[in-house]
Amino acid sequence: MIQFIYHYLPFGKEAFIKLHKAGVNMLKKLTDYVYYFPHSEETDRPVLGLICGEKYSFIVDAGNSPAHASSFLEEVEKMGVPPIKGVAITHWHWDHTFGIHAMNKYTISHHLTKKKLAYLKTLRWDDDSLDKRVQEGEEIEFCRDMIKKEMPSREALILQEPDVTFHHHMEVDLGGTTCCIQHIGGVHAQDSSIVYIP
Repeated sequence: MIQFIYHYLPFGKEAFIKLHKAGVNMLKKLTDYVYYFPHSEETDRPVLGLICGEKYSFIVDAGNSPAHASSFLEEVEKMGVPPIKGVAITHWHWDHTFGIHAMNKYTISHHLTKKKLAYLKTLRWDDDSLDKRVQEGEEIEFCRDMIKKEMPSREALILQEPDVTFHHHMEVDLGGTTCCIQHIGGVHAQDSSIVYIP
């Protein structure tokens, strides 16, 4: 996915990486109505998406922290796009969901994503708890290290479940543009879904 995005940048991959190391956040235009907030390797911030219709806009994934979600929303606000109707969560992993509460938007996901997030809410996220889960094989070192780097303090972290779920397929009308959310499953995450425009 990231290699695909680099291919469409109006400047080289190296310049893109330098900008992000310098802390520059930008929304990039992919089509007339699709934008993305690029991946940042430093703290494993994933790509976030924005789809704009004539009446509403729609976000794809909530980011890996409240700070990530807030940075994205600040950039969206500068664009003057139609009001945001909601957020689709593609799967349960922390880097796609820890910004849900900060987004403060109506959230949609597959029903298995909601179950996983309900479980994550029962866990503690302090350093000792993360280290213990790595030792027990429940968490991997990479994710633990990225969580600590992205959010040195997690005392105020609030995990949130989606507002509505689906089992196979769901459509969201944005006015002239329809977003389709489709469950595909897979090795990366059993609850994985894609968002596409037919």
